[in-house]
Amino acid sequence: MKRILSIVLALCMALASFSTASATSGTFDKKRVFGGASQVVAEAKRKNEPNTLDVRVTLLEFNGQSNFKYRGYQAGTSTACTVAKQITGTGYKAATYTASPVYVDLKMSIASSSATDFLIFSGSYAI
Repeated sequence: MKRILSIVLALCMALASFSTASATSGTFDKKRVFGGASQVVAEAKRKNEPNTLDVRVTLLEFNGQSNFKYRGYQAGTSTACTVAKQITGTGYKAATYTASPVYVDLKMSIASSSATDFLIFSGSYAI
Protein backbone atom coordinates (compact mmCIF):
# COMPACT_ATOMS: atom_id res chain seq x y z
CA MET A 1 0.00 0.00 0.00
CA LYS A 2 2.82 2.42 0.87
CA ARG A 3 4.51 1.61 -2.43
CA ILE A 4 1.37 2.38 -4.43
CA LEU A 5 0.86 5.62 -2.54
CA SER A 6 4.47 6.69 -3.17
CA ILE A 7 4.14 5.91 -6.90
CA VAL A 8 0.91 7.90 -7.14
CA LEU A 9 2.51 10.82 -5.27
CA ALA A 10 5.57 10.73 -7.56
CA LEU A 11 3.34 10.77 -10.66
CA CYS A 12 1.35 13.71 -9.31
CA MET A 13 4.53 15.66 -8.64
CA ALA A 14 5.88 14.89 -12.12
CA LEU A 15 2.65 16.02 -13.76
CA ALA A 16 2.57 19.20 -11.69
CA SER A 17 6.11 20.16 -12.64
CA PHE A 18 5.44 19.40 -16.32
CA SER A 19 2.33 21.56 -16.40
CA THR A 20 4.26 24.49 -14.88
CA ALA A 21 7.13 24.15 -17.34
CA SER A 22 4.84 24.00 -20.36
CA ALA A 23 2.72 27.03 -19.46
CA THR A 24 3.01 29.84 -22.00
CA SER A 25 1.91 32.67 -19.71
CA GLY A 26 2.07 33.78 -16.11
CA THR A 27 2.09 36.67 -13.70
CA PHE A 28 4.57 38.60 -11.57
CA ASP A 29 3.73 40.06 -8.17
CA LYS A 30 6.28 42.60 -6.95
CA LYS A 31 9.11 40.81 -8.76
CA ARG A 32 12.59 42.26 -8.24
CA VAL A 33 15.06 42.67 -11.10
CA PHE A 34 18.60 43.21 -9.83
CA GLY A 35 21.62 44.91 -11.36
CA GLY A 36 24.32 42.85 -13.04
CA ALA A 37 23.68 40.20 -15.67
CA SER A 38 20.17 39.79 -17.02
CA GLN A 39 18.04 37.36 -15.03
CA VAL A 40 15.68 34.62 -16.18
CA VAL A 41 12.29 35.59 -14.76
CA ALA A 42 10.25 32.96 -16.66
CA GLU A 43 10.72 29.96 -18.92
CA ALA A 44 7.97 28.50 -21.06
CA LYS A 45 7.07 26.79 -24.28
CA ARG A 46 6.67 29.36 -27.03
CA LYS A 47 3.11 30.01 -28.15
CA ASN A 48 2.34 29.63 -31.84
CA GLU A 49 0.65 32.95 -32.57
CA PRO A 50 1.10 35.85 -32.53
CA ASN A 51 4.82 35.93 -33.14
CA THR A 52 5.72 38.11 -30.15
CA LEU A 53 6.87 37.74 -26.55
CA ASP A 54 4.43 39.91 -24.62
CA VAL A 55 4.91 41.68 -21.28
CA ARG A 56 2.28 43.76 -19.50
CA VAL A 57 3.47 45.87 -16.53
CA THR A 58 0.82 46.97 -14.04
CA LEU A 59 3.11 48.29 -11.27
CA LEU A 60 6.61 49.69 -11.64
CA GLU A 61 8.89 51.07 -8.92
CA PHE A 62 12.20 52.17 -10.48
CA ASN A 63 13.97 52.83 -7.14
CA GLY A 64 16.33 55.16 -9.00
CA GLN A 65 17.15 52.53 -11.64
CA SER A 66 17.00 52.94 -15.42
CA ASN A 67 17.14 51.08 -18.71
CA PHE A 68 14.69 48.32 -17.71
CA LYS A 69 14.67 45.84 -20.60
CA TYR A 70 13.46 42.38 -21.49
CA ARG A 71 14.33 39.91 -24.22
CA GLY A 72 13.65 36.30 -25.11
CA TYR A 73 16.43 33.71 -25.34
CA GLN A 74 16.48 30.13 -26.48
CA ALA A 75 16.00 28.32 -23.16
CA GLY A 76 19.22 27.50 -21.34
CA THR A 77 21.43 29.43 -23.77
CA SER A 78 22.69 32.95 -24.43
CA THR A 79 21.17 32.93 -27.94
CA ALA A 80 18.63 35.75 -28.31
CA CYS A 81 15.37 34.89 -30.08
CA THR A 82 13.56 38.25 -29.83
CA VAL A 83 14.44 41.89 -30.19
CA ALA A 84 15.14 43.69 -26.91
CA LYS A 85 12.37 45.92 -25.56
CA GLN A 86 12.77 48.75 -23.08
CA ILE A 87 10.09 49.21 -20.42
CA THR A 88 9.65 52.83 -19.40
CA GLY A 89 6.37 52.60 -17.51
CA THR A 90 3.22 50.59 -17.05
CA GLY A 91 1.53 49.16 -20.11
CA TYR A 92 1.95 46.53 -22.80
CA LYS A 93 5.09 45.67 -24.79
CA ALA A 94 5.60 43.09 -27.54
CA ALA A 95 9.04 41.85 -28.61
CA THR A 96 9.05 40.27 -32.08
CA TYR A 97 10.62 36.82 -32.41
CA THR A 98 13.71 36.63 -34.63
CA ALA A 99 14.01 32.83 -34.25
CA SER A 100 11.61 30.00 -33.40
CA PRO A 101 12.86 27.95 -30.44
CA VAL A 102 10.47 25.55 -28.72
CA TYR A 103 11.28 26.81 -25.20
CA VAL A 104 12.11 30.40 -24.32
CA ASP A 105 13.73 32.11 -21.33
CA LEU A 106 12.32 35.57 -20.56
CA LYS A 107 15.26 37.61 -19.25
CA MET A 108 15.12 41.07 -17.72
CA SER A 109 17.82 43.56 -16.79
CA ILE A 110 18.50 47.07 -15.55
CA ALA A 111 21.43 49.37 -16.33
CA SER A 112 23.17 48.98 -12.96
CA SER A 113 26.05 46.54 -12.60
CA SER A 114 25.59 46.36 -8.82
CA ALA A 115 23.76 43.26 -7.57
CA THR A 116 22.36 45.32 -4.67
CA ASP A 117 20.43 47.69 -6.98
CA PHE A 118 16.95 46.62 -8.05
CA LEU A 119 13.56 47.69 -9.30
CA ILE A 120 10.17 46.14 -8.53
CA PHE A 121 7.39 45.37 -10.96
CA SER A 122 4.11 43.46 -11.23
CA GLY A 123 2.38 42.29 -14.36
CA SER A 124 2.10 39.36 -16.73
CA TYR A 125 3.80 37.69 -19.67
CA ALA A 126 2.91 35.52 -22.62
CA ILE A 127 5.79 33.64 -24.24
